Amino acid sequence: MKFRFSAITVLAAAVLALVGMGSTASAVPRDHADPTSYAAQARSLGLTTGQADQLQARVDREARQTGGRQVAVNEVQYDGGATVLTLPGQKYARSLGSVTPASGTLHRCPPGYFCIYTAVNYQGNMHMLYHCNTYYLTPYVWASYLNNQTAGVKARYYAGHTFYGFSRAAVSSEPAAPEGDTVTSIMPCYRR
Repeated sequence: MKFRFSAITVLAAAVLALVGMGSTASAVPRDHADPTSYAAQARSLGLTTGQADQLQARVDREARQTGGRQVAVNEVQYDGGATVLTLPGQKYARSLGSVTPASGTLHRCPPGYFCIYTAVNYQGNMHMLYHCNTYYLTPYVWASYLNNQTAGVKARYYAGHTFYGFSRAAVSSEPAAPEGDTVTSIMPCYRR
């Protein structure tokens, strides 16, 4: 009986390995339950084929940079966060995927998150950071932020490996990030 259990275990492991190999063959990680779902979502939003293709290229780039996976036509999830891209012709990013607006959401930033925006006044693409990780901002332009974490929690900013400063304590925001081009990484979980 022990031998039979081992054979079944080996067979199951081989099947899982083959399934796993199939899912990593794509150059850009995506959730492909239905390959046409993002195209259908783009059409339902009134995007032209050209606009949908440009948005998809931006999503693909974001997925590569973060190691994340696409969860909506304009959203990529990754370990501890998500990026929501603006739709063509819009100033503000809005989640069409997994992040549902909840009570306490400010400037589309859910409670518990530290959000950075690529334009002043909470406009542009939105990066929502949740886990106590260091997030590197190199490919991003950081222009405004909202600290919607637990009261009293701050984000630490770094320029390279050097400590640069703190955000204001939660719940707080800056419609224009001071000297944001100097900051290269953020750890959104500091308590004093």
